[in-house]
Amino acid sequence: MGRCDGKVIYITGGSSGIGKESASWLVREGARVALADINEAAGKEAAAPFGDKAIFLKHDVTKEADWAANLEAARSHFGRLDIVVNCAGVVVTGNPVDMPLEDWNRVFRINVDGSFLAGKYSIPLLAKHGGGQLIQFCSIASYSASPGLVGYCGSKAAVRSLMRSQAKYCKEAGNGVRVNGIFPGPILTPMTNNVLDGAMGQGAHTQFKPGQVSPFGVLGAAEDIAAGVLFLASDDSRYANGTELVLDGGTTL
Repeated sequence: MGRCDGKVIYITGGSSGIGKESASWLVREGARVALADINEAAGKEAAAPFGDKAIFLKHDVTKEADWAANLEAARSHFGRLDIVVNCAGVVVTGNPVDMPLEDWNRVFRINVDGSFLAGKYSIPLLAKHGGGQLIQFCSIASYSASPGLVGYCGSKAAVRSLMRSQAKYCKEAGNGVRVNGIFPGPILTPMTNNVLDGAMGQGAHTQFKPGQVSPFGVLGAAEDIAAGVLFLASDDSRYANGTELVLDGGTTL
């Protein structure tokens, strides 16, 4: 018996990195998943190995219409929807005086607006069908300063506060929905690789492996975060609401 038997889980950012790895863990534990991503080709490729346990839906997390249509499409296809994992996000480098406003706005549109829309559309739908859970991807960047990642740090601080507000709303509404946050440290994914290469030179990420200390902290692997997603998605987390699950190898100590 799997820890997620019978659950239907919607995952944004599902075509690669942590989202893709989390889907694999969840399907292995009995879940059916809707993988959502703006990258259609990669998303379809990621969903294919799961057969009828998965579908792919093209999703731009900054668009309200995509949230409304795709969550309902997932619920209709599988007959229910239990959990929404909002893993989609972006890192754009830049410091407080040189970062172009266009880049700042892009980071906030994807990371913050996407997280707001995840709650706006998933909370009512989950509540309507008896409850469920929204898992927001925050970051240890919401706690710590990084001058070269000012947009990312600012956006993830906003997501952290937003997640807590969404959790308290659900608690006070008594709607059966819980909202929790995962706070990864630096994880060796394509997104982090780009940051390492930008800071240290093209191909620099190849010298690192999980457990090593990088300029951004102790590096982890996608499966280290997928294990946290599985915990929150399972009934083991039934007492968690507004939880900040930090998985960073001690980077913030």
